[in-house]
Order: sequence, then C-alpha cells, then structure tokens
Amino acid sequence: MLFANDANPDRAKAVVGNLHRLGVTNAVVMTYDGKVLPKMSRGYNRVLLDAP
Repeated sequence: MLFANDANPDRAKAVVGNLHRLGVTNAVVMTYDGKVLPKMSRGYNRVLLDAP
C-alpha cells in the first residue's frame, strides 16, 4: 500500500492524476498537515520525502 500526503490540495490532485495515468491502484492520497500524520498511524516501513 502506498500512502501519499501533500498539504496542498492542488498538488495532491496532480498526484492522483499521475497515479491514475500510471495505473497505480494501491495508493491513498491525503491532504493532511504533516504534523498530524504521526497521530494517524503506528508507522511506515519506508518514507520518501520530497522536501524543498
């Protein structure tokens, strides 16, 4: 399962479009503030961060 998060709804919408174009079916795209993610999950196996 792939979880993608971007606080900016426009960028998240672009991610959804790219996932759809690539045929990815096991993804969840969210638009949460990154500070609340630790409260929502017990953790992740791997994290990929695209920081400015």
